[in-house]
Amino acid sequence: MSNFDSPNQPTPVIEQKRASHSPWLPVLAVGLAGIAGFSFYQANHQSTQLDSLRHDLATSQQEVATLRAGVDKVDTTARGSLDELRQQLTTEHKGVTQSISRVQEGTRRHLDEVVKKSAAQQAELANELSTVKTAAADTSSKVEGVTTEVASVKSDVASARTALDSATNDLKRVNGDMGVMSGLIATNGKEIQSLRELGDRNIYEFKLTRSNTMQKVGDIQMRLAKVNAKKNRYTMVVFADDRTVEKKDKTTNEPVQFYVASKARMPYEVVVNSVTGDTVTGYLATPKVNSASR
Repeated sequence: MSNFDSPNQPTPVIEQKRASHSPWLPVLAVGLAGIAGFSFYQANHQSTQLDSLRHDLATSQQEVATLRAGVDKVDTTARGSLDELRQQLTTEHKGVTQSISRVQEGTRRHLDEVVKKSAAQQAELANELSTVKTAAADTSSKVEGVTTEVASVKSDVASARTALDSATNDLKRVNGDMGVMSGLIATNGKEIQSLRELGDRNIYEFKLTRSNTMQKVGDIQMRLAKVNAKKNRYTMVVFADDRTVEKKDKTTNEPVQFYVASKARMPYEVVVNSVTGDTVTGYLATPKVNSASR
């Protein structure tokens, strides 16, 4: 049997149908080729993009690595600086702590010294206060004594004043030989003492014997020239202010006056209280205030 008679061989009808469909095959091939080309383009394009992405990723990874290296370096530097700073702070803290300790110790010593000095000063002050109290008590006692003495002195002064007033009552004022009202005149030793105690004039007592020689009395010089004891009269020569003045025939208890211009504006007065033989006794009264002091 021939091959064409095989039951598996296509029938002529079918072959005819296949022959009738064969014009679409080129179109289909072109389409498939286009699809394949487009797919290839897309695959190539995607491969190119994938390579670009891979390159970018590699670049980014490199940059990240560089950044990490920089960060590690900065971190290392920062850690070193931080360690140095910590060490410096630790050192400074120790120094500050030591300084504070020294200051505290110095402050304690100073306070101890102040306390000791204060205690010593308080003790000294208490001692001085005790001394002052003792002195005040002594002063009070002395004041009481002085008060008693003052009262006694006042009493004595009052008594002396009374006696002086009594003695002064015996003194007189008369006109001197120059017509000037004299001071109070004393006629004896007691009254002369009263004049001296009054203190308004300087009193110089004298005793002159008839002579040719001057005798100094107070701040002047005098000489007894003549004496008449029976009549209680005398003549006296006075030398004062480089001038010689003769006072003739004067009597006892008569104020004999003369001016000493360089000494005072008020007159000096000589009073003879007694005339005996060739001797006279009396006193010289001169003003307290002189011309120079004025």
